[in-house]
Amino acid sequence: MKRIISILISAIIVSTMIFTNPVHASNDQKETGVFLSANMADLIGLAERTFYDDNAPDLNSMKVSEIFTEQSDISIEETYMVFFIDIIGKLKDGSFANVSSSVQCEMNHEGIVEYSKGRIKGLKQGTAELTFKYQGKECVVNVTVEKEADIDALNYAKAVKEGQKSVPSADYNTVLNRAYQMWMVQWTTTAQFRLNDGTIVSAGTTLTGVPYSQLTQCNATEFLAALSNSSTNGFYTEHPRGNYYDATYGVDCSGFVSKAWGIPRDTTAGFVSELYSSSSSKYEKVGSYSMPSSSVTTGVSASSLTTAYAQMTETCAVVYRSTNGGHAMLIISNQPSNSRCTIIEAHNNFPSIVSYTYSQLANMHYCPFTVKTSYYNSYNN
Repeated sequence: MKRIISILISAIIVSTMIFTNPVHASNDQKETGVFLSANMADLIGLAERTFYDDNAPDLNSMKVSEIFTEQSDISIEETYMVFFIDIIGKLKDGSFANVSSSVQCEMNHEGIVEYSKGRIKGLKQGTAELTFKYQGKECVVNVTVEKEADIDALNYAKAVKEGQKSVPSADYNTVLNRAYQMWMVQWTTTAQFRLNDGTIVSAGTTLTGVPYSQLTQCNATEFLAALSNSSTNGFYTEHPRGNYYDATYGVDCSGFVSKAWGIPRDTTAGFVSELYSSSSSKYEKVGSYSMPSSSVTTGVSASSLTTAYAQMTETCAVVYRSTNGGHAMLIISNQPSNSRCTIIEAHNNFPSIVSYTYSQLANMHYCPFTVKTSYYNSYNN
């Protein structure tokens, strides 16, 4: 299994909101979301760090006078790691909007990084100039990816800790295989297909991964079964949701974790509510931290979360939730000595592998948790 995961990981190497009028989302978000840095909040006159999702009214009718960001030069330590960036639009009425999810991003060197809704992910060592454009305005950011990731260090088999496992040991491979299958399953369209970000894919295109959707949740096997019956089940029907599109069959962030665990589909709201309960029969915390709310994780201490992350093992998960929505991700590797972990998440068009530092997760109030063995066994035996 170690060799298989190394091969799989090696293979991937070769929100628009008006600040003065936030809209709360009831569904899970498709992404980690954008947190304004303290410096940026001070720059535009906000009193504290604020989170905004991308379920906002259309800003096209509200013209911006300029767009800008806090940093013009960004360094990403190594491939797989991400950097969160705020692209801010100053509206002509003097208010501000986070347009990170709406900007067009152009790069002078393709393949060094990828940009998606407020985050930049390192793909290959090198430097790229990113030009962000919105309503005829633009700003430029230079990004350097310092080095290639150590594949062995990312390999979950080298990083596994002794002690309590998150699922029965015999089923580790089952859970990880489900996750990797959703990430790397290949399939070919037989009709025009619209991706989550609005991209139109023509018939006969081979795609990789179960597409993003908040509708019918599928693991890789279930998705291929739906594809085989696409002529009768509405497989290619477009489902617009704000600025995005849901596939008829696919997986979202919490659905990805649920499908990997082989349990009924749950949501970030469901995860958080169960973790808050002292009598949950489904999930339990990893590590020690206090949850002051049954609906959001934003009040959880960042320092206690940072300590808890060191106790995570592969097939654990992390969940974040605010009043605007939430996000969940599956852990495939944890490196306590480097205060870093590697995850698979359903994000943007298809699942992806990303490396996060503990401080990044803690600052976004991601809570580590696992499925209880009894609950897991009730659906997997």
